[in-house]
This record gives sequence, structure tokens and C-alpha cells, in this order.
Amino acid sequence: MLKSNYKRIILVLLVILLFYGIFFHGQTENSHTAPAILKTSNSHGSKQQIDIPTEIKNEKSTPLIGASEVVSSSKKINDASELCEELLSNSNDRISYEQLMRQIQQSLKRADPDVTLILQRWANNSDSRRRAAALSLLATKKYEDFRQNFLNTHASCESSRECELQMLKLSNNAVRSELAFIAKMAIYSSDPIVYGMAFNACNAWSDMTIDFCAQISAAQWAHLDPDNGIAWMRTLEQLGAASGKNQSAIENALYRISQVNRFDAHFDILSSLPEDELTRYDYVTRTSIENLVTLYWANSPLPAYSPIVNACKGAVLNDANRRYMCEQIAGKLQRENSFLIDHGISRRIGENLGWNKSKIQTMFDEFDAIRGMMIDRDRRSKAALVSHEGVRQACTTELNWFGLIRTQMKVGEFKSLRAELAKYDVPRETLIRLVREPLKK
Repeated sequence: MLKSNYKRIILVLLVILLFYGIFFHGQTENSHTAPAILKTSNSHGSKQQIDIPTEIKNEKSTPLIGASEVVSSSKKINDASELCEELLSNSNDRISYEQLMRQIQQSLKRADPDVTLILQRWANNSDSRRRAAALSLLATKKYEDFRQNFLNTHASCESSRECELQMLKLSNNAVRSELAFIAKMAIYSSDPIVYGMAFNACNAWSDMTIDFCAQISAAQWAHLDPDNGIAWMRTLEQLGAASGKNQSAIENALYRISQVNRFDAHFDILSSLPEDELTRYDYVTRTSIENLVTLYWANSPLPAYSPIVNACKGAVLNDANRRYMCEQIAGKLQRENSFLIDHGISRRIGENLGWNKSKIQTMFDEFDAIRGMMIDRDRRSKAALVSHEGVRQACTTELNWFGLIRTQMKVGEFKSLRAELAKYDVPRETLIRLVREPLKK
């Protein structure tokens, strides 16, 4: 993973941790590759005719390969410990965090040819979910590679807003063909998971007005998956952005969010890929794919929370129906697979509703304890970089982090962090102070 990629992922986490009231929004634009026609029988939908980018379909440059045919030219690595020993064998005992990240990235890059072939083969599979997931990861890889190449030739770009906007536009253009294909698949499919993945891809790398992404809407996603709260949150977000005049549609979206049984953003795209096959690849190849999944997650914005908060505050709560919906929504945001920010927003709505102060304080304390744990963990990692053993442990921790992110996607970010907090070796009161004492200065 690139140094700048780590910065952006850590920034995502810090934003969630330190500013839980911040609301997430989408990004901007996308170039093209000559399409070829592919007829496919969709195992999660009907038979359809769609365009697939030639660079993905071309079987001369992209032979279909089996798991046994993917062989890295370098020494086989079995786990994180072996990889860290190898990459640190010629390093000094003292190393900066940035240098460590750069060495990890270099060690994973050697799997690039194999990873590309694997993803291209999955993108040619007849299963639409597998194809959409593989194309999403191919787009992630192309986006990140283009972005890093741009930074290599524009050294101070990240300190210039104008340069960053140019880089964003060009990086989005680089994945335009993949976006068009994923979006076109979704348009012709009745599968809500494929549609959700298309919405995420278009939302991450376009302004939702380019090519087939212009035909992807949250309302259609909610129509295909009416019991999914994320689809209705996206619908509410788009209704608010449109004009705010369609009050009946906004009320309906709020009501549906208050009644759903699931909230699935479809960020866990590995679940749509053949995970049993993944286990047969060497450690570096598997970890490189998990790395792409982490980057995909980092590039995928959460739905905006401001429409819900704005709908659940002030005089409108005097209306019994609105108050009931807001009570229900606040409860749903504490669901089993919730994001950390969901709990911060639930607490805020609870305050608006006049929840018991003791309950609010308990939520606040747990939230800050988790934030403190992550601050403490980051400090420990950086403090360990003064000896070979400390660097090795920090390296292993960073590599294992990809699996932790996957666990958070599967079981829920808050649930995963809460379980980690329960086993953490620092008292909660100490962790809470790490967060609150700096605010008093």
C-alpha cells in the first residue's frame, strides 16, 4: 500500500473517531476503452447483453488461469511474520512509520501481475456479483496506480488544492470504462447487491452524471431492496440534494428507514468473490487483494447523516409521527452491524429526543473509550519503531490490519471495536482521558 494511501485511510478513521458529527459526501468525475459485446447468462439476474471493456475481455493479453497457475516469481511467503522478516532483513533497527509503510507497499507490489490476472478472470465470470466485485477492485487498483504515478511526477501536489482537484479528475477518468461496465450491469439487473456495488463505484469515482452512472439512482436501489436502510438513507440524501421540496417522498424515506431490518452498504465485496479460491494463493497475493478491498472501502463514502439529524431536531419533534420515526431511527443506528459514526449520530438524535442523561453519558463514554484506544494503539506502534523487534511487531500489526478491516465489514465496525476494547490492556478511564483532556486546553 502506498504511503499516501495509508494517510488517506488513517484520515478516514480519524475523521470518524474525532469528528463523529461530520457527514460524508461523494466525489467527482471519470476516460474510455473501446467496448466489445459480451453475452452473458447472469446467475443473479436474467440473460443480458452488455459491453465489457476490451482491456478486460481480451483473452490474448489476459489468459484465463486457474489458481494453480498463479505463481509469484519470488520466494513463497506463508504469513505476515515471514514477510516482515524478509522486508526488514536489510533495514536498520530504527525506521520511521512512513518508511515502514513504503517497504510494506513495495513488498505487496510484487504480486501485482498475479492480482491483475486473478481479477480479470473473475471479471469475465458469468456470475454478475463476482464480475461487479472484481471490476470494482480493478477500478480501485487502476485508480490508486494512476494517482500514485501522478504524485510521483507532481511532488508537492497534496499541498495544492488546485493540483489535488486535477489529480482527482484525471484519476476518476482513468476508471471510466470500469464504471460504465459496472453501471450497465446494474441497469439490466434486478439484483440489489449488484446495484449496490454499482452505486458505490459511481459514487466513489464519478459525480453520478457520467455515462451509465447517470442512470444509477438510490431510489431504484431502494426499490430493489426495500428492507435495506442504507438504500433509503441514500434516497433521502438524493432527495435533499435535489431541492428539498418533495416533502412526501422525504417523509416516506424517513419512515422506511425507521422500519427496515437491515443496513447493508455492500462494502464487503470479498463476500461476492470465491474466498475458497483465495485461500489457495500465496500470502502476498491474498494480502494484496485484501489491501485493495481496504482501499475500496476507504474510497467509498458513507451516506450523509445530516438529512436524518436535521429531520430529527427542533419543533418537528412535537409531531407524534415524526417523533416516533426518529426514536425508531435512533435505535436502528445502534444495530448489530453498525458503523462507529452511527452510534455518534444515534446519541445526537437521542439528545434531541430528550433521552435519559445517564444513557447518553454511557454512550458518550464508550464512544470516547474507543477513540482513546485507537489513539493509544497508534502511539504504541510509532513508539515501537526503535528496535528490530518493535519494527517487526509494527509491520505484522499493519499487515494484519487488512484482515481486521474485513472483520469490521462483516460483523460491523462498532461491534468489532467494542470487542477489541473489552480485551484492551488499558483502563477505560485512561482511554477516555486521552480524548477529553486535550480538549480542555
